[in-house]
Amino acid sequence: MNVHKTTILRWILGLVLQLWPIIFSWIKDGVKASICYCDEKWIKICGKWHYWFVVLDAKTEIPITCSLLPTLSKWSCRWIGIKLKLLGKVPSVIVTDGLAGYKSMLPEVKHQLCVFHHQQGVTRWLKEHFSSEEKIKKYKSFWKKVFQTKDKRTVRRRLKKLSLKKITEWVKKTKKNLPNLLPAVGSKRIPNTNNGIERFFCSFNRFYKVRRGFHSVKSTKRELILFLVVYLFTKRGAFRNSA
Repeated sequence: MNVHKTTILRWILGLVLQLWPIIFSWIKDGVKASICYCDEKWIKICGKWHYWFVVLDAKTEIPITCSLLPTLSKWSCRWIGIKLKLLGKVPSVIVTDGLAGYKSMLPEVKHQLCVFHHQQGVTRWLKEHFSSEEKIKKYKSFWKKVFQTKDKRTVRRRLKKLSLKKITEWVKKTKKNLPNLLPAVGSKRIPNTNNGIERFFCSFNRFYKVRRGFHSVKSTKRELILFLVVYLFTKRGAFRNSA
């Protein structure tokens, strides 16, 4: 094209910024967002960490809203909740990985914790509290078995058995989270993991590695929109059909 590649990037960004309001209106009108995933991606900009919060519709895996924010605080999470309310897209269930601030995002909405992240937490907890590999291996399969079922009563029964073994700290933590873990067990409606948004961020990671970092918050926001447009038209066939 006889121009520098940065010039081509500027042309593409200009086109994307013109298209984005139209695409966003398609999303707003066409996606119900009754069940959503929410997660965040750490992005370094000029040596400082920022956090890209994304809310994804569970059915279509289309991003509903997102924000690049400087902290992981509950106030950042509340801002995401406010944006969803302004869009009129308050879900009935939101699935997260358990970041404490998400409880403040939409307190009136059912908050489902990712069971997969809970299972990963078993291994981390055992490594922090036991030095013997033999004990870690012995307890890990037994503790993870608590949620390896489609029956809610079985979960409660297995957790009770753990209580009898006096593993107080872990059982207490699990019981506290049980109301946010149990609804997805055996449910055909509520996802028990947030794998959908994990796939979304896997796609973003490939873009991020090629881009090799960002230089300002303003330029980062533009390039995040570029990624979203490419993602929607290349990864989401359902979106292309509806558009």
